[in-house]
Amino acid sequence: WMAYLVVGCTLIPYSLQIKSQQLTSPTHASVLMIMESVFALIVGIAFLGEPMTSRLVWGCGLIFLSILITELDVAGFARMKRQEA
Repeated sequence: WMAYLVVGCTLIPYSLQIKSQQLTSPTHASVLMIMESVFALIVGIAFLGEPMTSRLVWGCGLIFLSILITELDVAGFARMKRQEA
């Protein structure tokens, strides 16, 4: 089971992720990474039968929001808006 976790759940997915990021634009890659928590919520509910609790929704939302804030460069956006005005 340890070999499966190392190879099947870590080595192969990360290798595919690195290769895929080389083939796509940074914008598409960041959108897919932002959606990771949303995909985890959907898969957990659909395939694992997890109940949709407020705790799951809040966790998904907080992770999504934190990655979105990190990727958006809010300070750079504010500077750009000031320069246009």
